[in-house]
Amino acid sequence: MARDKYMSTDNYQAALLSHRQTIDNLDAALIYILAERFRCTHKVGELKAAHNMPESDKNR
Repeated sequence: MARDKYMSTDNYQAALLSHRQTIDNLDAALIYILAERFRCTHKVGELKAAHNMPESDKNR
């Protein structure tokens, strides 16, 4: 996306900061979701081990 030649430096900086904050928020959300996924997969592993089930499920 090209810089708008009519946008003031202050507006440009504010837009840049806003986009960077959005990226940071998305990164934090992704990290949280991945952590939750790993927590769940760990629980699945514990259940499978407790019930002598195979580690992988080829149907998944």
